[in-house]
This record gives sequence, structure tokens and C-alpha cells, in this order.
Amino acid sequence: MLKKLNSTYELKCPEKIEKFIESNKITLKLLDSIETPLNNYFPNSKVSLELCDKLEWTDDTKLLVNINVTEKMFFNGILDNFNGIYKEIQPILDEYVSTIVLFPEIENKNLDAVKMNSNSTVNLLARTAYFNTYTDYEIEKEITLRDIPKKQQKEEIIQYCKTHDIIDSWDISDELRLESNDVEEILEELLEEKIIEKWE
Repeated sequence: MLKKLNSTYELKCPEKIEKFIESNKITLKLLDSIETPLNNYFPNSKVSLELCDKLEWTDDTKLLVNINVTEKMFFNGILDNFNGIYKEIQPILDEYVSTIVLFPEIENKNLDAVKMNSNSTVNLLARTAYFNTYTDYEIEKEITLRDIPKKQQKEEIIQYCKTHDIIDSWDISDELRLESNDVEEILEELLEEKIIEKWE
């Protein structure tokens, strides 16, 4: 089994992956079914497998199918690709609970810590890739973050805080289309400057 997987994926902690697949037989069937669409949608991407039991948005251990992509693809089109892959394997997912999650990894960026942060944009896309298996619709809204100077970000966040009773970093990131880490950093500054009293 591992020999076959090794020819397609980089395996992170192969022994754990083998044990997981032995206990969750559907996993191998799912991996077989996504192999062709993965090659079609991400023909030149490195793909690795990794077990993760610390994802904040599910209590179950999942096998992450880490797909290495450029920043350009991450922000422009990756949801369409994820939706396309899941559409192709939908007949299998109608019968079983999915044990795998498509997880985007951006080239030349270490995202290990991000996997534990439920507020990250990367995790949002991973959650989309997971929860799409339980819905009858496809996510059509593409996430396009704005690249604006920090000063402008701060001004917009201050204005947001003035007009909202609950200051939620995730809502701010979504509404203003700003990177969640930047939003959290600015909110901490506003807290220190006593412009806000708290944030969630």
C-alpha cells in the first residue's frame, strides 16, 4: 500500500498514515478517486499526505492532502479546482464520511502553525474543501485579499470598530478583505493604544 502511495505522494510519517488507512478503509478509495482529478487540476504541483488531529474545525483526525500552489493560484482559482475535484468524487462521498481534506500549501511558505489557526485564510479554504463534501452547493465566492498599506488597514479597522459593537477579527478580515494575521496584529496595537477595549 505505502509503495503505491509513495509513487504519487510525499508521505509525512508513513507509519502513522498506514495505520490510519488500515483503520479507515475508505481513505484508500478516496485517494484513488482523487488521483486523476488532482493531476488534471494541479498537473505540476507537489502533493503530500499528512495526518492531522489538531484542526480546530473538526474533532476527527483527518488525512490532509497538501497541494503545493503558487500565491497567484491560491488567491485566484483554487476554490474552483477544489470544487471540481469534489464534484468528480461526489458519488463516493454520497456513501461515506470523508476522511481526507484538500489543504492548500503556498510555495516557499511554512504553514505548519497555520494549520492550528482556525482564523487563517489557508484554513478557510481547507474547511471549504472539507465541508463542501456535505453540501449540495458549490462555493462560488472567491477570496481576494487586498494588498494595501498598513496605515490604510489600520484606519479602516478603526472605522470598522467604531461602527460595530462586537469586534471579531474574522469578521473584519472577511468584510475588509484583509489578511487575518494583519488584522489580529493591528487589533493588538489598538488594544495597547486603548482605542478598543477587547476583540474576539
